[in-house]
Amino acid sequence: MPDGEALDRDTMLEHVGRIVAAVSVPATADLESGYADTATDVGRTVARAVDLGAVGANLEDARKGRLFSVDEALDRIAAARAAAPSGTSC
Repeated sequence: MPDGEALDRDTMLEHVGRIVAAVSVPATADLESGYADTATDVGRTVARAVDLGAVGANLEDARKGRLFSVDEALDRIAAARAAAPSGTSC
């Protein structure tokens, strides 16, 4: 598929789940710009990817050809981080 949210969120997450189930190594997900207009919905996308077994993700700094402002990008990253499980220290 071409880059840029060519698939809708549910279809993309369905594929993430299938990939995670099919491999025996950790898998990360390309979550585009979080498939969301708001930071809250970015968090929901990340939470669903984690529930499906993704161990990491990347998020774009733009959507529909528009870069996010620094504040908006920070909010989106904070929401994604809050949705991800906390690591443990050794």
